Amino acid sequence: MAKCILITGASGFIGCHTLRPLIELGHKVHTVSSRELDLLDTRSVREFVRKIRPTHLLHLAWLTTPGVFFESPENLRWVESSLALMDAFAEAGGKHFVGAGTCFEYDFPEGACIEGTTPETPGSFYGICKQATSQLLKAFALKLNLSFAWGRIFYLYGPHEREQRLVPSVVRGLLKNESVACSQGNQIRDYLYVQDVADAFIELLESDAQGIFNIGSGKPISLRELVLAFGHALGLSELIQFGARPEIPGEPKCFYADNTKLIRSTHWFPQVSLQDGIEKTVTYWRL
Repeated sequence: MAKCILITGASGFIGCHTLRPLIELGHKVHTVSSRELDLLDTRSVREFVRKIRPTHLLHLAWLTTPGVFFESPENLRWVESSLALMDAFAEAGGKHFVGAGTCFEYDFPEGACIEGTTPETPGSFYGICKQATSQLLKAFALKLNLSFAWGRIFYLYGPHEREQRLVPSVVRGLLKNESVACSQGNQIRDYLYVQDVADAFIELLESDAQGIFNIGSGKPISLRELVLAFGHALGLSELIQFGARPEIPGEPKCFYADNTKLIRSTHWFPQVSLQDGIEKTVTYWRL
């Protein structure tokens, strides 16, 4: 059955990859980005939602400016605006609300993060605000008689990523035939191609699944291995300078997603291999 879907952050890294698949599924898709509407202006948001009356909502928008978002006080305003958005959605007759969380909601263990098992004691203001939002929205959804799902995103890469992030900075530097300074790269993370992340959120919308779900590959990889894979794809791995940058103090050594719950609750499964994802990403940055 066709849905009327509202997507916030539709022009963002993940949001732009959800549009075509949802339209091809026959849904009526409304989008809103920061260029069109100030999502922190709750009155304007309420009027906008009342006008389009979506049945489903995918809330991807949040502060994401590199070097700023992790400890910015503005994160608190996004907590407030997310609650106001859910309230407006319910008032307009909405049914299913899906929000975007982060792996930084966890207290990082050495190994896999598991929903409901891994402690949630975030170490950043961003993580604290995202974790608080997930719990507040979950409780609020019960009061408003909404179904609710929250996708915790781990690391991702692919077309349209901000240039300051790890993968674009490496690829763009190598394409310019420049030396690329990296840490030793021993940190182990979970990287998933952006279309697979977008498809996970689409599945959460399509299935009406409820609860908190990790969105990750489930396959740990060291940053050294990831960076070298891009270097080999470009034939320029000799330009990568490991150890030229210090590691961030207190940075966890190893964490990744256990994605079992998402796979069992929806029809989602990662479709893009690391090799294919690298090829697609390199092609994008060559253009």
